Amino acid sequence: MREGVNLQAVRLRVETVIKAELGRTEEDLFTTGLVDSVKAISLLLCLEDEFGFSLEDLSLSDMETISSLSKKIETIGVGLTAQTTANSR
Repeated sequence: MREGVNLQAVRLRVETVIKAELGRTEEDLFTTGLVDSVKAISLLLCLEDEFGFSLEDLSLSDMETISSLSKKIETIGVGLTAQTTANSR
């Protein structure tokens, strides 16, 4: 994830992947029935491809809404960016 990528940019990318994979987006992914456990795994793999890093630390609760999913992805990405920056010094 590039430095300076903010939550709004992450959310837009998440929504784009969800719409491409599932045909539509809804803020609440599970309650609306848009995502079930099988679709969650498929979505997770697509999001890993989109962002270029592992999302193995995501839980189903992180994927309940687009907002919670975006925040978790941003947090992981920022952590990886900080780690990469520290390692390159």
